[in-house]
Amino acid sequence: MGLSKVATLAFLALSAACSGPASEPPVSTDAHAPFSSNANAFPTVRDPGAVRIRLFRDACFGTCPVYSVEIRGDGAVTYCGENFVREMGIRTRQISTTEVEGLINRFREADFYSLRDRYVSGPPDHSSYVTSIMIDQHEKAVVNYLGQEDGLPAAVSALEDEIDRVAGTSEWIGTDATGIPDMSLGTKCPAFHAK
Repeated sequence: MGLSKVATLAFLALSAACSGPASEPPVSTDAHAPFSSNANAFPTVRDPGAVRIRLFRDACFGTCPVYSVEIRGDGAVTYCGENFVREMGIRTRQISTTEVEGLINRFREADFYSLRDRYVSGPPDHSSYVTSIMIDQHEKAVVNYLGQEDGLPAAVSALEDEIDRVAGTSEWIGTDATGIPDMSLGTKCPAFHAK
C-alpha cells in the first residue's frame, strides 16, 4: 500500500477519532435522503472561527496531483503539496470570511451532513478525494473514489472544485501535471492531514 493511501487512511482514522465514537449510519438507497429526521441536520455555525473545511486529493496510478488544503473560518488557507504538483510542502494565504461563508453555504446546499461517508468501488487505480467540514465540533467527511459512478451527488464534485477555486490551489498545483517529475520521495504532510 503506497504512502499516500496510508495517509488517506490515517486522515480518516484521525477524523473519526476526533469526532467521537465510530458509528455507521444505516444504509440508504437514496444518497440524498437523511438517515433520520435530525441526526444529520446541518449544524448551526456558532463559532465561525472554529470552522474547518478540508480537501485531500490522493494518488492514482499516474500523475494525479497529491495535496491537502484546509480553509479555516477566519479565512486562513493552508495547502500542503506532496506529489505531482508545482509547489511541494506548505503554502499559506488568507481569503475573506465572506468566501468561507459562501463555501459553508455550498456544503449546506449539498446537504453534506446527510450524505454517506464513502462513495467507493472499483479497482484501486484512481485518485480518491476526502472532503470534510467541521462546524462547532460536528465533523463530517466524505470519501469520493469514482464520483458519480459510485453514486456521489454532482453537488459534492462541484464542492470539491469550489474548495480548490476559493483556496486558490491552482497556483500551487499547476494547471496540468504533465511534465512534473515523480516526487515519490518528496514532501509528506501526515501531520497536516491529522489536523
